[in-house]
Amino acid sequence: MADVRAYECRVKGSEYASTIHSTSASKARYRYFLDLDDCYPDLRLIDIEVRSLGGPRSDAEFMRTARYRGVEFARVGMAVKVGGYDGAIVGKNSSANFDVLMFAGPWAGVVMNVHPNTEIQYFDASGVEIKAVA
Repeated sequence: MADVRAYECRVKGSEYASTIHSTSASKARYRYFLDLDDCYPDLRLIDIEVRSLGGPRSDAEFMRTARYRGVEFARVGMAVKVGGYDGAIVGKNSSANFDVLMFAGPWAGVVMNVHPNTEIQYFDASGVEIKAVA
């Protein structure tokens, strides 16, 4: 399974930055670009600065979503299987679901909106299953 890291992304000259979790700086840059494409129609990839922050970070909003969904143990960067395919949690979204970066299967490379209690298996850092939900 790929190593997920945290990256700080910002438009050059801007004070506002976002943390994007991805497997590389270039992939984090592209995800950030897709998020801003509608707001900045003339934005180019080279206009985005990326800085590595190290390992994954579970912020307070993510932890609130995990508690709300009854999976308090979940963390950003945690290995999961969704529908039998490997992935990693890279965040949460406005529908109180997790964003999961898929590593295998038909959705490899895609960040999917995944309900934390539907067809998902959670694994600890050593690969031992913590919880499985059918």
